[in-house]
Amino acid sequence: MDFFNQLAKGLSQGWNTFSQEMEWLALNQQVNQLYHQGNFNEAIVIAKQALTLAKSLHPGDHPDVATSLNNLGELYNSQGRYTEAEPLYKQALEMTKRLFTGDHPNVATSLNNLAALYNSQARYAEAEPLCLHALTMRKRLFNGDHPDVAQSLNNLAYLYHSQARDSEAEPLYKQALQMRKRLFNGDHPDVAQSLNNLATLYKSQGRYSEAEPLHKQALEMRKRLFTGDHPNVATSLNNLAEIYHSQGHYSKAEPLYKQALEMTKRLFNGDHPYVATSLNNLAYLYKSQGRYAEAEPLYKQALEMTKRLFNGDHPDVAISLNNLAYLYKSQARYAEAEPLCIQALEMTKRLFQGDHADVALSLNNLAALYDSQGRYTEAEPLYKQALEMRKRLFKGQHSYLADSLNNLAFLYKSQGRYSEAEPLYKQALQMRKRLFNGDHPDVAISLNNLAELYYSQGRYAEAEPLYKQALEMTKRLFNGDHPYVGTSLNNLAELYRTQGRYADAEPLHKQALEMRKRLFSSDHPDVAGSLNNLALLLIATNQPQEAFDKMQEAIEMETRLIRRNFAFSSEQERLQSIKNNRPSFDAFLSLVSQYFSDSPEQVQKALDVVLNRKSLTAAALAAFNFAIHSQRYAHLKPLFNDLQSKQQQLYHRRYNPPLPEPEQPIELYRIRLRNYQKDIAELEQQCQQLEKQLSAEVPEIRLDHQTLDRRAVALELPPNTVLVEYVRFDRYNFTAPKGEKWQSAEYWAFILPAQKPDAVQMIPLGPAQPIDNLIEKVRKVLSLENPPSTMARGGAKKGSQTQLNPYEYHPQEPNALREKIFSPLVYILQNYQNILIAPDSELSLIPFGVLPVDETGQQLLRDKYQISYLSSGRDVLRWKLETDRKASESLIIANPNFDYPNPPSLTKSPTEGLTKSGVYHSTKPVLKSLSAEGFDPLPETEPLAQTIAKKLNIPNLYLGDKALETLFSQTSCPRFLLIATHGDYEAEDPYFKLTYQLLNCPSEEEANNQISQNRDLVNPQLLLVMETQAETFVKQGKQDHAQWLRNFAEKVSEEYKISRAPNPIENPFNRFAVAPGNNAMIRGYLAFAGANTWRKGQSLPLEAGKGRLLAQDIAGIDLWENELTILIACQTGLGDVQSGEGVFGLRRAFAVAGCKALIMSLWSVPTRVSLLLMDEFLNHVQQGLGKRESLVKAQNYIRNLTIHKLQELNLTGDRDILGEFKDKRMLSQEFMDNNPDYKLLSHPYFWGAWISQGEL
Repeated sequence: MDFFNQLAKGLSQGWNTFSQEMEWLALNQQVNQLYHQGNFNEAIVIAKQALTLAKSLHPGDHPDVATSLNNLGELYNSQGRYTEAEPLYKQALEMTKRLFTGDHPNVATSLNNLAALYNSQARYAEAEPLCLHALTMRKRLFNGDHPDVAQSLNNLAYLYHSQARDSEAEPLYKQALQMRKRLFNGDHPDVAQSLNNLATLYKSQGRYSEAEPLHKQALEMRKRLFTGDHPNVATSLNNLAEIYHSQGHYSKAEPLYKQALEMTKRLFNGDHPYVATSLNNLAYLYKSQGRYAEAEPLYKQALEMTKRLFNGDHPDVAISLNNLAYLYKSQARYAEAEPLCIQALEMTKRLFQGDHADVALSLNNLAALYDSQGRYTEAEPLYKQALEMRKRLFKGQHSYLADSLNNLAFLYKSQGRYSEAEPLYKQALQMRKRLFNGDHPDVAISLNNLAELYYSQGRYAEAEPLYKQALEMTKRLFNGDHPYVGTSLNNLAELYRTQGRYADAEPLHKQALEMRKRLFSSDHPDVAGSLNNLALLLIATNQPQEAFDKMQEAIEMETRLIRRNFAFSSEQERLQSIKNNRPSFDAFLSLVSQYFSDSPEQVQKALDVVLNRKSLTAAALAAFNFAIHSQRYAHLKPLFNDLQSKQQQLYHRRYNPPLPEPEQPIELYRIRLRNYQKDIAELEQQCQQLEKQLSAEVPEIRLDHQTLDRRAVALELPPNTVLVEYVRFDRYNFTAPKGEKWQSAEYWAFILPAQKPDAVQMIPLGPAQPIDNLIEKVRKVLSLENPPSTMARGGAKKGSQTQLNPYEYHPQEPNALREKIFSPLVYILQNYQNILIAPDSELSLIPFGVLPVDETGQQLLRDKYQISYLSSGRDVLRWKLETDRKASESLIIANPNFDYPNPPSLTKSPTEGLTKSGVYHSTKPVLKSLSAEGFDPLPETEPLAQTIAKKLNIPNLYLGDKALETLFSQTSCPRFLLIATHGDYEAEDPYFKLTYQLLNCPSEEEANNQISQNRDLVNPQLLLVMETQAETFVKQGKQDHAQWLRNFAEKVSEEYKISRAPNPIENPFNRFAVAPGNNAMIRGYLAFAGANTWRKGQSLPLEAGKGRLLAQDIAGIDLWENELTILIACQTGLGDVQSGEGVFGLRRAFAVAGCKALIMSLWSVPTRVSLLLMDEFLNHVQQGLGKRESLVKAQNYIRNLTIHKLQELNLTGDRDILGEFKDKRMLSQEFMDNNPDYKLLSHPYFWGAWISQGEL
């Protein structure tokens, strides 16, 4: 009985052990399956269970424990968790050594695994002896050919290849391939792997003709081996695509990349490293072709996938971060690229303690980003760190080392440090020649770069042979077309053109152009560049018509590229895109102005270009807004609302900076300030990201279906109307010597009559700077910046000039301006009564109608013409747009309680209306700069609002506490909108503007001229601003800029005997001391209930919002069925002025929001007179007159009002104009009695600021 019990017990224990061993095998199979599926996190959990089970089954050393250690180590290695992988690999190695005395396959496997880990970490010196040990052991174990020996040969070759020891790697790869061919007669996965590896080596050496057939063999073999989808087939598809991609055979590469991507998606349901790799590869192809809109989503998918796959840091995540950053850098989207580069660098530093190739690459990429932005002092130390690290990593020669030498040389060349750049370029060239025996793309690049250096120095004789060598080498490397060949042709052609060797240059430029057209089947910047370069050559060879054709083709291509990029960009990026392409726009108009200003066909086409490019970002935003508010995109409303919410958060955060506290150490304040700046940057990035998401979903933003040419505009213009399209551009002098081509800006005017698209004329107006200077002076005259003195008016004798005309309109400067910007057009315009003016740059800041007709100043342009304004002539095409929505009830807002929720303040600022000369304006301006006292109440606007509401039968009247900013989030598209409140535009600080101009002066002489022209700004405040900016430059690493500015400030201080004002940080300051950033759309706003409360830093009730409606907010409102908006607030037509893009502020905001007609002002207007003017204007509108004609009549009414007529009007209380004049001692009773027919309000100050923008 005891015997049978013991037997049963033994059988039972054996069965349990057997069962557990089977469980271990099953766990290992599961680990293997999850690993190949890319489910690393799940695989690690199972691998840990397998290891625990193996240890419980086999206390001490056992092959199963060693296998489990290896498996878990491999999983950690795959995730980049190297510090966790290493001890596991070491334990496995030591255990197998103890288990198997001497040589054993398991020991060799463990040696191989640990070597692979070290190779991944660039610990080559530790990896090599392990690889050699494994190889020699396997050779002893297996006499002759064996798969393990072939694997070791392959692994050692890969290690050498990683170190660019290609001469040692190649024979090993070949031995492995030949051995596998002998081992496996016919097709086998190992043979395919060896073919692939040798091909990859050849590709890295630029030996494409040898690499391609090997990759093809590998692909065909794998297709035969694996019927249907297989990871190895996908890998071969990718590899062959890369060969074609490298050679510029994009049409061959794309279908292979796509097949690989689709196959990996079918193979691995969900996330997998192979899928991420395929996404990255296809994205890179698209980027190479300039197809950025297609590349970006793929790069983003790859990045998000790698983040999900590898929880935390991983080399593949860092690679994806770098890839997306590089795309953004290529598009000049630097603000988005920088945080990605920094993340990649920090991640690689955490992954690889000490030196590593990936760390050096990330250092290099961040440096290159800074280099692209001209941030040279930040780029240089990073380039140097990357170079030194690569020197330590790669003893002797390496392609990465040559890259670093080349990049640092490029930086020095960009800075004009030619003597430092040259030896580095030469070292890079010589190293590449030694590394790559014969032809290689990197050698060609080095030849080209050194040639470019010589070209920049005018060393043409030295540049030419290098350019030629680069060209011949790229031709041999790339059989047929390739971007490198196109670049080499272009560069050599440009050298010949510069030397005047036009016969040599022309065929090369033509070859480059044709090649680039074949390479890039659609529009591409390189094609546009070749077209423009060929055009310059054609002009030099007296072929202006042919040059015009090429330039026109180029600029139309650039416009299509710009519009295409709009589909995935934020507003800031769209503006940057326009700026980047501005030089070619200016060059095209320079060509037309210098060679074809009297040629009808060319002038017509030039106007088409202007209509397509001027205010293009505003047109795109308007098209987006029109679409987003339609029913088609109702599903995007949550995303749109999220964007608006984020913009509000950004605004509040921006105006709540940390302020220095008396007892707080400066270090703590600096920490708070850095956190604040980080918050701002993150919110800005979130807003930009949401803008791009929305843009991608609304194709209308590309304006693809809009015909934007002179014909469409002319046919839409009302009868007897003419469009005057002003344009300002920098003049490019085609015949000037190199370095003097770009000259001062000019103004020109295009004239387009209604219904006559071919009757375009182009008129020169002269240099821009004198005109801009005159505009500034005229604005001072018009806005009555220096009114007559009180005593001169009150004490003048009857009949004296001062008494008869105390507000005399001095026409000298307005007349001089008219002579420059309007008189040259009169011989054409005299046949038209209605003029639509689309101004550009500073011309946007003046009302043309108040300029005198002649020297006498007795008659103004408005007396002869009816003038209205557009951002661009293209705006008339929006007048016929119809929406699928109905307008809501009209809305009137007036007299907000700026102190809400407290009662309104009844006291007004003691400096109300006070001018610089120490006297009072005749009437209080509605708008003034926001002073310490805040906004004053506007009770006088309330009766006007009530009168208008009654007159137009409008029930929605919001006054006092009800005049809330949040009304605009609750109301959709009021048919009529009137807002009577304070407006403000926080204009660019003149001291900062002058400092910026000084920094951009080409010489110190020019900088001195700028100081002379701005003598009124030469004071202690200017020196303070210059020092503040210098400190900013130092923080940014721009020491050169800082030193120049400080040196120049010192000279100014000595010459003008002034010293710097105290640093404001030493004085108390509030949150408004912080500039609101470079976004003009948050600097212009209208004040609503609670504006003063918010300004004081106090909380507002939720219903009051922030107490101010920003231009940015207005731009997102639906006003597409709004027929008329009136802003009884000053300077609403002002903002930041940009050539070609109009006025950024309230003016732009209402236009892109869809407002059909906008009445606004260009300077601070007097309240009581403005209320009377608006009352009269609405009377005419109610009678059925057009908006423009109604405004003209209302202005004429004010202009011609006599004292007697004002007395008859019997205006009382807050609307009593004469009473206010008398209260401010600007008008005596005696004067009124003696001069009843005197036109008190004839000066344009009282009525001329008002303009009509939009529909007539």
